[in-house]
Amino acid sequence: GQLTDASVTLNHFDGARVRVGLFKTPGSEESFKGIPVFNYVNFTTATDRLLIERHFTNSSGDTGRSAPVGAVRDMGIQVFDSFKKDEWEHSYALMLGNGNGLAFNDIDNDKDTYLYLSTEKVFGQSKGPRRHGMKFYAWSHNGKRTIDGTSGHKRDRAGLGATYFDGKYRVAAEYMVADGMLYNGTTGARTPANGGTFSVLKDQKADGYQLDLGYRIKPNIELNARYDVLNHATDSNGDGGDAAERLFTTTTLGGQYFFNKKTSVRLNYEIRNAEAPNLNSTDAPNVILSGLDNRLSAQLLMVF
Repeated sequence: GQLTDASVTLNHFDGARVRVGLFKTPGSEESFKGIPVFNYVNFTTATDRLLIERHFTNSSGDTGRSAPVGAVRDMGIQVFDSFKKDEWEHSYALMLGNGNGLAFNDIDNDKDTYLYLSTEKVFGQSKGPRRHGMKFYAWSHNGKRTIDGTSGHKRDRAGLGATYFDGKYRVAAEYMVADGMLYNGTTGARTPANGGTFSVLKDQKADGYQLDLGYRIKPNIELNARYDVLNHATDSNGDGGDAAERLFTTTTLGGQYFFNKKTSVRLNYEIRNAEAPNLNSTDAPNVILSGLDNRLSAQLLMVF
């Protein structure tokens, strides 16, 4: 097993609650929300590749990670709170973390900083994790990593977005950028068991966005549609140059059935496409990417 959350929250100061320990970091709405209220089985490609951090010792040649997947968590201290003004609620979070994911130790002297700001108009007396409202938010995450035996490699992320949910209609949109280290998959899209090794671009850029729609045809049945794009390794002067750039687009169609507040089932079908836009269609990367299949997934969720 892997411990993912272990923290203490102190509520002694007005306007500044303090949390210490291992916990989920403030940031993107998609990665920050709890899985019980997540509307899909899988993350968007941008969130998966830019925010769900994988830790490696070397930028090439590794056949495995040096630590568990970061799971958008860190060990650190956070100051946060929310404030209500009439129908609006404003919130903030400031965090200082080790930048080492689920690990309790800090492998270098570099610390990560996290900033989150939001404002939301709350509809009526709605409350809870599926509260009705219209929210706008922005966030940033800045850190440095040690890889290939050297420290100080930049890993910065930032984004902004909005959400709307009135009990029947749901809309969400988000845009994010990445600067510095990028997870770059495996060589030839092979698994380590099949001769593949992991790759990290130490100095590159990326950006991504998504548009997510939901419609409750009945109180316990919701139809979903999501379109997401990741422009990966877009800096022609970065690691790999023009040849490293990849474009991922995904359209997800799905539905949810809610048995009750704690039990639901989800079904998704993802139409996935990927290409290396600066290479010929006959070049090896595009030949490999053309084999990316669509994906069907189902999930039963029970909270107890």
